[in-house]
Amino acid sequence: MHKRLATIATITALCSPIALLAADKEEEDEGVEFYGHVGYELQFLDDDISQADGLDWGAYLSRIGLRNSHTINDQLKATYQVESFILHGPSGDDIGFRNTYGGLKSERFGELRVGRHDTPYKRANLPFFAGANMLFDNAQGAGTGLGQWNTALGKDDKDDDDEFNTIQRNRGFIAQRFQRWHGTLHYISPQVHGLTLEAAMRPVQEQDEDNAWSDNWVDYSASLTYRLGESWMFNAAYESEGAIDDKGAGGRGVYRTWLAGALFTATEWLTLGAQFENLDIDVNSDINGDLMRLMVPIKLSFGDYYVNTFLKYDDFDYEDDDGSTDDEWFDIGMQAGYYLDPEHNTQIYAAAGSAEDIEAVNYAVGFRYQW
Repeated sequence: MHKRLATIATITALCSPIALLAADKEEEDEGVEFYGHVGYELQFLDDDISQADGLDWGAYLSRIGLRNSHTINDQLKATYQVESFILHGPSGDDIGFRNTYGGLKSERFGELRVGRHDTPYKRANLPFFAGANMLFDNAQGAGTGLGQWNTALGKDDKDDDDEFNTIQRNRGFIAQRFQRWHGTLHYISPQVHGLTLEAAMRPVQEQDEDNAWSDNWVDYSASLTYRLGESWMFNAAYESEGAIDDKGAGGRGVYRTWLAGALFTATEWLTLGAQFENLDIDVNSDINGDLMRLMVPIKLSFGDYYVNTFLKYDDFDYEDDDGSTDDEWFDIGMQAGYYLDPEHNTQIYAAAGSAEDIEAVNYAVGFRYQW
């Protein structure tokens, strides 16, 4: 059983003084911002590429939150954010914490956050995931469809020594291994000559069956983004993670992964890019794997209409107690949507995605509203 050094209670304790400062009526800034987005998606799922067959629905990745800032002086602000899932329906997550933190922000030195937050590596992926929060990026549950690539370590129920002995996989369109680390120190630099640096770290301690500290390590994640005018964005990121989920399952140096990508906005209606990613799993000589992924997004926008297409090639070599496997496949997905308001806060859409090697297709229709 593993335990994090920082818990939700610690995060709350860190955030509370900042929240009280932000509520000071004598030095009120912009006021507390209530934000979020909600949406529902109806899916028809093929059981060849899904954990479910037939119709499925959910309020996937809907969320609500509060955030605010308080001016300490001309150069420094205190900030906080509290964000939660909304109940997702029969195939989604329960209500729970998302990005929740407190911190300090300076236009000159950047922002420092303490709490629960998306890692820099995950944030570096987001510009390439135009399908986020829809069919291709559902959180958990039966309706994952093309939404997951959970490359994780597993244990055989018949194994009494409680050791990892297999690599568990769900084939899917977008990598969802990336987490919101809690108990994390997260830094975001100001943009300097087009460059932005992000870095995060969290200490982890591992307990054995007798609740004695048996190991400790530090997870860390970093990204570097360069923007050239309004047209080009280049990014690179690296992450090393010993724990592979919020329950602490894992060990020292389980995952090491890096990516590099470029995104080009050719015109007001066309954006395209490419991202290369490599994930290395290295537990021991019997449990290891290497995933290579090439992702090509193509985004079209025509006023209130948009069409997003995704091309993805994966090559995964891995070895576990079941032997060695070399697997590769090509996926393609498409979304078409329409914004119902000039601010583009409300949209309806349809989506479809296929996995070529098994000739299966998932479909979805839905709507989303954000404020």
